[in-house]
Amino acid sequence: LLFSSFKRKIAALTMEYSCHPDVMKLLGGRRQKKRTESEINGCLVSVPKNIRSTLVGQDRINLIQDATKGLQDYKFSISYEGKTELDNVYALALRVRRFREECQRHDMSDVFEILPFLDGGDLAKDTQPKNLFDNYKDITFENVKKSTRLYYEHGQENYLVENLVWSGEALLNSCDSEMRDMILTKALFLPQKEVGGPIYFKLMMEIYKDKKSTPPASPSSSTSPRPSSRKAVRRLSPTLSLLNLGR
Repeated sequence: LLFSSFKRKIAALTMEYSCHPDVMKLLGGRRQKKRTESEINGCLVSVPKNIRSTLVGQDRINLIQDATKGLQDYKFSISYEGKTELDNVYALALRVRRFREECQRHDMSDVFEILPFLDGGDLAKDTQPKNLFDNYKDITFENVKKSTRLYYEHGQENYLVENLVWSGEALLNSCDSEMRDMILTKALFLPQKEVGGPIYFKLMMEIYKDKKSTPPASPSSSTSPRPSSRKAVRRLSPTLSLLNLGR
């Protein structure tokens, strides 16, 4: 451990003396330890969840409005205007990524970590939570409901309830009227303690899975995507294969 620390210090000194002074000025020096992904994401948060309670009056109103406004330029829709299967899958993947970034920016991502449960309904002690954005196909609807209820009822901090409610409003506001109505219809008879961003997201992705999110082809195009498009969808990114819309 001491040797590793010594090596980092030597590396920092080496960089300091081997770089142009303007480079070091821009860096403001050099951290001995790299920032983790979690630390980087923390820097992108507009207002950390643990200090929201200090905001009052118009400041709090502005925060809530900003956190719940959702995507304005990239609405989730039942169908998109792409000419190929690849275009439509990419359009959906782009919106999922943008919505996820908005959740991170407003420090609401924690409730999308779905808590693990055993078949009997008990919380699994030796299993890690799974991120819903990354594993939505592998996480059951029932598990999302149970996880949401546990956050509502037993989450230590009030910001967990805020994150469930605010992320839910943000997702609905990120949808066009048709998609929004379909989600709300499917969630109509769910108890309030099971409703929020995670359950809305799960419902939306199930709607896409059922509909395949493929608009009718124009008269000049084929209804079946070209083989090259199918291969491109599979290669494009893990996000696209996760959606299971291009197969």
